[in-house]
Amino acid sequence: MAEPEPKPIRRSVSQLTSYASCGESYRLQKVAKAPQRPAAWFAMGRAAHKAIEDYENCGRVMTAEEAVEVFNVSYDSEIATDFAKWPDWDAWLTGGRKGGEQDVADRKVIGGYQVEQYIDYALEHAEEWRVIASEVGFEIEIGGVLTTGYIDQVRQHADGSIEVADPKGGSTIPGSAVQLAVYAKAVEQYMGVRPSKACFLKLARPATARGKAKPLLELHHDLSLWSDELLERMFRDFDKAERLGLYLPNASDDCHRTCSVAEYCTIPGKGFPERAAQFSTIRRRPDVATMKEAA
Repeated sequence: MAEPEPKPIRRSVSQLTSYASCGESYRLQKVAKAPQRPAAWFAMGRAAHKAIEDYENCGRVMTAEEAVEVFNVSYDSEIATDFAKWPDWDAWLTGGRKGGEQDVADRKVIGGYQVEQYIDYALEHAEEWRVIASEVGFEIEIGGVLTTGYIDQVRQHADGSIEVADPKGGSTIPGSAVQLAVYAKAVEQYMGVRPSKACFLKLARPATARGKAKPLLELHHDLSLWSDELLERMFRDFDKAERLGLYLPNASDDCHRTCSVAEYCTIPGKGFPERAAQFSTIRRRPDVATMKEAA
């Protein structure tokens, strides 16, 4: 009996990078569906993107105060939703030794500051580039793998060149530009032009008792290094390995502070054995497992 064609599974860059970072964390989150502890930095990032998106989509007629209010409303809503699921502040992931409630309050200040500083930055460079599309959804094939996502920003420079950009509000920036390379490929498919420029924007951070304010930084990447062949191989390998249920853990000393499913980790000394046992055997998506059995 011929093996049935595999059912297409939508992939994304975030899934690919999450899988590559730690296969066990990816398995627990995406396949086993283990409960994920909340963190204020997730809400801060989404709310900042929302405010920046609204600012650019309205033609920049929004004031900084109005944009910050968009951030505040979105942030408060995200936090309220997470708190309804996890009403114990001690269970929240934080950026240090502070408690969850204090971290939530601190990140509201940080996010509002980032939105203000982004607007100053955008106006300062108004003669150099403008955002022609923001948070644009796409669905393309890469190496036969259905790949979806949202392009944070498509910019057009004064010389007519196109650039993809992604604002990042966290303290760390991706070490790989694969996300920007996929955005560029999507722009080429939809607009007929391959962006020659790409950058991550490391958003500004206000001064604290520990140090001075940090300015917004542009971190540029050469997308010519990211060939179609490389992207296709990466997505094909990821898709094949995930369908086979292959997940390699990559535990670090920082797991318990940054990984939302660390308590269910099967690596000795990282999780809690009695909790990890609940999800340790779940290594296949239900539709993929059923397909294999039918074959």
